[in-house]
Amino acid sequence: MTGPSALSRAGARLPPRWRAAARGRVTRLVQTLAEELDIEPAAQVRSGLLEPILVRMPSGRVGSTLVMQLLGSSPDIFFDKVYPFEDRCLANLLYYLSPLRAPLPPRTTWWTEAPDRVVWIDPAEFGFDPQGQPLNYENLGVDRADVHLGAVRGVWQAFSAAAERASGRPLRYYAEKYSGYAEVLVEAGIPFRVLDIVRDPRDIWASIQAFDAKRGYYGFGRREGQSDEDYLRAYARSIRLRLDELAAPVPGLPAVLLRYEDLIADLAGETHRVGRWLGLPLDPGVVDVNLDSLRHHLTTETAADSVGRWRRDLAPAVVDFLESELGAHLDRLGYLRAGGTPKEPEQPVGAGPADGHSR
Repeated sequence: MTGPSALSRAGARLPPRWRAAARGRVTRLVQTLAEELDIEPAAQVRSGLLEPILVRMPSGRVGSTLVMQLLGSSPDIFFDKVYPFEDRCLANLLYYLSPLRAPLPPRTTWWTEAPDRVVWIDPAEFGFDPQGQPLNYENLGVDRADVHLGAVRGVWQAFSAAAERASGRPLRYYAEKYSGYAEVLVEAGIPFRVLDIVRDPRDIWASIQAFDAKRGYYGFGRREGQSDEDYLRAYARSIRLRLDELAAPVPGLPAVLLRYEDLIADLAGETHRVGRWLGLPLDPGVVDVNLDSLRHHLTTETAADSVGRWRRDLAPAVVDFLESELGAHLDRLGYLRAGGTPKEPEQPVGAGPADGHSR
C-alpha cells in the first residue's frame, strides 16, 4: 500500500492551529521518551535516508580502528565491518557523481597536502575514469547543479534502501572514515553527523614510525624515497591542515570530539557518551573480543603504553619541531608540551560535555 497513511490524511484535515498543537505534543513526547531512554531527541527522527556518520581525523594511527569497532557493535549502523574499515562507499559515490556538476579538477598535489580533500579513490574502481563531463545541459537551460544534487539525493536514497534490503532490517546510520565532500551533503540536504578523533600528534608520529617498521613498508602519505626530514615536514603540514579543519565545525552540525587518550583511560565511559549522542547502545566489549585478531595492528604491549610514547620514542629535535609547528593545536586539545603544563581540552560546537586503537 502506498501514499499517505490514514493518520496523516486525517491530520491534514485538521485546522492549522490544531495541527501545530498536535506537532508540539508529539515533539514533547519524543523529548520525554528520549530523556527516559538517555538518548538524544534528534536521533529519534528518521528521514528515510541513512544518516552518514563521518569519522574525521588528522591522520591514521589516531584510534579510528577502535572507534569503527565501537560503531560496528550496533546493528543499526551500516558499513563494511571488516578490518581495516577503509571501504568508503559514500565518498566513492560522491566522487563518481561529481562530473555531473563540472569536470573534475586535475590532481596537482599529493593527497596529504590537499586542504579540502583526502582522495583515496582509484578511478579504476569504477571500471573507467570519471573525468569527462556530460552533455552540455546549459544549451537546454538546465542547471547542472540541480542535476548533480538531485542525483546525489537519489543515489543515496537508492543506497539506503539497498543497505536495508541487504541487512534485512531497518537501519539508522551509515559510517565511514571521512574523505571529503561534506559540502555536497550540505547542499543536497542530506543530514549527517561528524565524529572527530584526535590524538597527540607527537604520539601519532611515533606510532606511524613503529607501524611502518613493523610491517616493512611505508604508508600514511610517505612517498617512496622521501627522506625522514622531508616526510616530517610534510606530516606536520598535513596534520595542521586537518586540525585546522576540525577546529572549525559547521554551526548546527551534530558533532562530537573524541580524544584517543580519553578512550584508552575510560573506554566504557567514552563509548556511552558516543552512544548517547547517536541514540544507540554501543558495546565496548567488542574491543576485547577482537584483540587477538588485531594484534598485528598494535605497536605497544598495552594500550596504556601508547599514551605519551613520544617521551621515550622521539628525539628532542623532533619533539621541538612538532611543538613549534603544532603548538597551538596541542594547547587547544589539552596536550602537555615538553616541560609545560596541561590545559583542559576545548570542546567543539555541538560536542556536549566531556563526560562522556591504534597504539
